[in-house]
Amino acid sequence: MVSSYRQPDLRVVGKRRMGKRVWLASSAALLASLCVPSHTAGEPVQRAEPAIATSTQVGAFIPVGNINEPRFWFTATPLPNGKVLIAGGGGNNGVPSQTAELYDPASRTFSYTGHMVAPRILHTATLLENGRVLMFGGTNNNMNQTVGEVYDPSVGQFTGITVANRSSLIGHTATLLPSGMVLIAGGSACNASTGANCGTLDSAFLFDPSSGTGNSLTFMSFVRRGHQAVMLKNGQVLIAGGDAAPPTTGNGNPSNTAEMYDPGTNAFSLVAQMTQPRSEYTANLLDDGTVLLAGGTSVPFHDSAIASAEIFNLLPLPNHSFSATGNMSRGRFAHTATTLSNGQVLLTGGRELSCLALPYSEVFDPAGDHFVPAANMANARCLHSVALLSNGAVLVAGGLDCRNSLSSAEVFIPPGVTNPDPTVPAVLSFGPNPVKFGRRKIGRTVTRKVTIRSPAKNKATVQLRSFAVSGAHYYLNSSMTTCAQPRSLAPGQSCTIAIDFKPQQAIDDGFVTIGTNASQISGGNAILLQGNAR
Repeated sequence: MVSSYRQPDLRVVGKRRMGKRVWLASSAALLASLCVPSHTAGEPVQRAEPAIATSTQVGAFIPVGNINEPRFWFTATPLPNGKVLIAGGGGNNGVPSQTAELYDPASRTFSYTGHMVAPRILHTATLLENGRVLMFGGTNNNMNQTVGEVYDPSVGQFTGITVANRSSLIGHTATLLPSGMVLIAGGSACNASTGANCGTLDSAFLFDPSSGTGNSLTFMSFVRRGHQAVMLKNGQVLIAGGDAAPPTTGNGNPSNTAEMYDPGTNAFSLVAQMTQPRSEYTANLLDDGTVLLAGGTSVPFHDSAIASAEIFNLLPLPNHSFSATGNMSRGRFAHTATTLSNGQVLLTGGRELSCLALPYSEVFDPAGDHFVPAANMANARCLHSVALLSNGAVLVAGGLDCRNSLSSAEVFIPPGVTNPDPTVPAVLSFGPNPVKFGRRKIGRTVTRKVTIRSPAKNKATVQLRSFAVSGAHYYLNSSMTTCAQPRSLAPGQSCTIAIDFKPQQAIDDGFVTIGTNASQISGGNAILLQGNAR
């Protein structure tokens, strides 16, 4: 069943393009929780406090270049081959993206893969048993997209799927079951043609990857969106929190209710309540079978973060239990949480109040039942995505800093994991940045060079480990490039990277990203490429 309510306001987060105004129709409560990525000239931009590292912080973050375009509310899915699939999300103008790219930890580079069938933001991505990835739901400009699609890493392509009598969803969960089926639960659905008549659902169904169909419709005890679903060690699924129902004002209504889904009976049953309502929080399965639930917001207006955390335990039977654990160092919501190889949980970024995105991270230690400070990120982020890499490190990418969508990415190196790129105390600089190609005739190629320098004041030789040219119409000119991969630069030495630009559209930007063992890169490690077609 659906809790119906007045159609929420449509908020313009795009700008006029090609004579068409782009709209993003979404649940008002979800949009209200986001710092919309737009900025009025002269308006002060609130930024996070400076991130100051201390000797007591756990782990380290190292920059790994930029994703090919800014993204927030996208998905990052580790693949069996060790790469990470990054798909969809919104850019600086909030318009959902149809592009996808792959992160290669070996080269620390991002490269485009096949386009999705439809633009998506607020979708889910689930790694299936056959190594493919199910992308489900999300919204685009007008809500009339395909319900889902499947990415095949072997060919780098997406294939659309349709599920009979199923609308596209936002704010739902998609959980892989031991049977190989995917449980799609809750979320909000709108009219597929108009984006109107939205409502939050209590329905759930099973998606069968082998047949590409949805079946076994069942119902939760409450309507929910923005909740969490965790696959437990007993084969059941914990569903908890989220927004209980969308009010007419567009503000959320965080819930403290929880229930369990039993695949054997295809039914939900209520369990004990959480210690407090939570929406936009995180939930992670721990090694002992319990679940850590951390942060979120518990007030209807989604403008106040909570620092508390709690543990779900299957005991005592029959209703199980939630109990408080140690608090985080500060409140946060719209953050991420990743279970590390050592059983600890890394929490990164999020929001605290208003438009305050956080650069801070911390680690939950189940052994001590407490949180400890981790290294600060290079960027303050909320609504970003993370992925656990095969070597135990964590990729952190994209998101919002406050009003801007981010393209930067970095990797968290936990204690016990070898740093793949140990630094030396040296500075690396490059120029020009940006590289301006000007207005060029479509189809004509123009070449520009970037100079990479190791200043004479450096006390150590710098290793230029990798560089990558990204952008649809930018290419590395190998014959004119003097920088090798890798290349050692002694103090005072330099080399050049040559880039060809062959424009195909009016505005055509790209990047050169640098991988190095220098402890500092003047101006960051991404060189902006700017060109236009005429």
